[in-house]
Amino acid sequence: MANDIWVGQNQTYKTLSAAVKASSEGDTIHVGAGTYTNDWTNITHDLKIVGVAGQTHFVATTTPPNGKGMILIDNSYVFFQNNQLACVNVGSGNGAPIVQNSAGDLTIRNCDFHDSQQALRVGGGTDTHWIGSDVLIENSSFSNLGSWGGHGMYISSVETLTVTGCDFSDIHLRHAIKSRALETTVTDNHFQDGATGTASYFVDVPQQGIANITGNTFIKGANASNPNFISYGGEPQFTQYTDNALNVVNNTFYSYETGANAVNNHSPTETAHLAGNSYDGLIVNHAKGLFDESSIGVPVTPDDGTGNAAPTAADDSASYASGMSVTVKDLSNDSD
Repeated sequence: MANDIWVGQNQTYKTLSAAVKASSEGDTIHVGAGTYTNDWTNITHDLKIVGVAGQTHFVATTTPPNGKGMILIDNSYVFFQNNQLACVNVGSGNGAPIVQNSAGDLTIRNCDFHDSQQALRVGGGTDTHWIGSDVLIENSSFSNLGSWGGHGMYISSVETLTVTGCDFSDIHLRHAIKSRALETTVTDNHFQDGATGTASYFVDVPQQGIANITGNTFIKGANASNPNFISYGGEPQFTQYTDNALNVVNNTFYSYETGANAVNNHSPTETAHLAGNSYDGLIVNHAKGLFDESSIGVPVTPDDGTGNAAPTAADDSASYASGMSVTVKDLSNDSD
């Protein structure tokens, strides 16, 4: 029988790690609002972890002793809700508040990740798959993440990744979402570089698979490390999946970075299907590589939150000039 366990200043358990050690399969841990510092936790059975009376704040002020992250998950289904997780950094550059090492489902709802090298790291590598393992991320925020070694989130090995209703801002150097899942769904999210963000791709799906990218707003900043928004099949040195599709539908793309392509399709065989997207700013091509496009939405000028003025009509006209060269900035160490 599942039990409810309470964590807080006036509760029996003062830390999440102590509550997890005392918990059993299927329990729900209710964590009272407050800051929990260096609360290193290992989870090896199914749990729900829910912040109550406001968001809890898990923060690291030193390097995790495991060299990976704050909360490590193995062979479990874990559900997180109403938690704030921050400030995890390790020497390899890919520290994350939540690290999932082996098969199991992971659900994250209404959480806030910020000021770490990564928010999430899930998976066992480029050619390891946990069939039946799914990651679902809903209504959460991701800000001031990324480093030379870490993306906003890095998801591999699972069967499906779904990211919906989330906000991504100020991602640095690498990708907001990097997914090696067999099926990746990114829908109704908001991505923006903002004043300080230097993200590469907002969505990178390097080993192909099924990718449905719909209803998102993407705003590429002038300081981006790569002018392109979405990449598909960009790492042919690793096994490319056989059940493939790339659908990019009803998104808004706006770029303050010159030479931008909305979609960079590296696949030599798979056609990207575009429909109902709107494009504005300094975008050169709707897509590179194999693609078809059935309709185009009305361009809009979304607010990037930085006070930047929209490019002028002359800029926009010049950006669509035929024969314009495009420079794609590559990250040589971007194989993880």
